Amino acid sequence: MSLLLQCRIQELQVKQPVNQYKLYDARVKAVIAVNPITSSIFGKTGLNEIKTPVMMVTSSEDTIAPALYEQILPFSWIANPHKYLVQMESATHFSTIGDGKGGSEAVGLPSKLIGDNPKQAQSYMKMLSLPFFQTHVSDNSQYNYYLTAAYAKSISTNSMHLSLIQDLTTTEVAKVVKK
Repeated sequence: MSLLLQCRIQELQVKQPVNQYKLYDARVKAVIAVNPITSSIFGKTGLNEIKTPVMMVTSSEDTIAPALYEQILPFSWIANPHKYLVQMESATHFSTIGDGKGGSEAVGLPSKLIGDNPKQAQSYMKMLSLPFFQTHVSDNSQYNYYLTAAYAKSISTNSMHLSLIQDLTTTEVAKVVKK
């Protein structure tokens, strides 16, 4: 699915070359990208140019934007030192946006698409987004501890494991894929 969406976006090149689109906005101080599709849209060259602090969230059960090709490998292409990769095990592409029950939820999706524990995924997003924005938008360094692997491990639950890393090379990704 993610490649289909990216192919559609590539059609923008018909109007003008992609490098002529102005995608940078100086008002944006930090970005959280939840299960983004990035591999073909930005590629290694585009992601390497990101200077804004970024937290990329990936879900192990995402069938829309598979984690390895759309977040994990692309994360390794980001040269910015202010980057974080958050992995939610047993979460889907939609786990962070609703519980599938309809009603007042922003998106009423079938439970299978939401995953088994959307409330936990949403809780993780709250516990990580506050320190991320406090650190990188408000320049409040006392929140730095909450952007570490140790903190992610301390809040991780058995029903949905959580991990956070700040550095990953393409070589490290290749070693894991070969196993």
